[in-house]
Amino acid sequence: MRCPVTRDLAGVDVAVVGVPYDSGTSYRSGARFGPRKIREASLMLWGYNNPLAVKPLDALKVIDYGDVDVIPPSIVDTYQNVESEVGAILHAGATVISLGGDHSISLPLLRAHARKFGPLSVVHFDSHPDTWDTEFGGRPYSHGTPFRRALEEKLINPAGYIQVGLRGPTSGARDWQDARDLGVRVITLDEAAALGIPAVIAAIHETVKSPTYVSLDTQRAPPTRRSRPGPARLKSADLPATNCFNLCAVCEASTWWASISWRSARRTTTATSPPSSPPTSPSSTSRSLRSGGHSHETHRNPHGRRRRPRPQRGDPRRGEDRLQRISL
Repeated sequence: MRCPVTRDLAGVDVAVVGVPYDSGTSYRSGARFGPRKIREASLMLWGYNNPLAVKPLDALKVIDYGDVDVIPPSIVDTYQNVESEVGAILHAGATVISLGGDHSISLPLLRAHARKFGPLSVVHFDSHPDTWDTEFGGRPYSHGTPFRRALEEKLINPAGYIQVGLRGPTSGARDWQDARDLGVRVITLDEAAALGIPAVIAAIHETVKSPTYVSLDTQRAPPTRRSRPGPARLKSADLPATNCFNLCAVCEASTWWASISWRSARRTTTATSPPSSPPTSPSSTSRSLRSGGHSHETHRNPHGRRRRPRPQRGDPRRGEDRLQRISL
């Protein structure tokens, strides 16, 4: 949003903090690039929000605090750094908007907030409840366990915790029920569609009490190219991005914080065999002979656009062409 990049917290209302960590994910990595991509996309925010009739940056002093120092091979050390850094920002009086990173980072963020404000209400937009007891051989921390740990540590008030948008297949029959058994109010994607957005908004306001923490897993939104490059786990249905934004916009308690968990900031690619050379026509052969044995015929790529001819090995223009391509 073109906000100043600084760690001077004097007079700051909101600090945007990156947590580029994805070693807690169990499938696709890449969420570590989330803070970078969110900042890049924020350049398209022109400043005025028409539905809410507000220009936030006129009312609030917002800074980009930069990224927390994460330790890729150690989730415990990363948790300590996140909790300490975010705790210092909160102590200075600023509200924190954190950018992930996989959803495992929610636990140290909740620890930092609960230490200052006490047990929290939580509005949690996600496809999964993230309340597993364990995911990797009895280890307590991963992107599938942070909210169970937070409930066990009494960081969250269960009566003020609502999850919206659970959907798709799960690893077991009790995944959603386990969340309910922990005291979480669950509204699945199917239930949200049946109730309608106004009813979901009403349910959020009925459930939460201040202070409240909002957590948005971008897997909850559809994986369009403009919203996010790709999910860490693919699902068969999504809550439309406009509905996600509308639901987040109605979070109007006296104290709110937000974290965004990024579901892989890059798409995985599959290696394929190189395409075979196009058949040589008589006309192209004659052009090749006339050019000294090197064909410079222009072909169309699979998308229908003209592909620039690439000089062959030994052609004196090869080095010049490479320099031109680099300069672009």
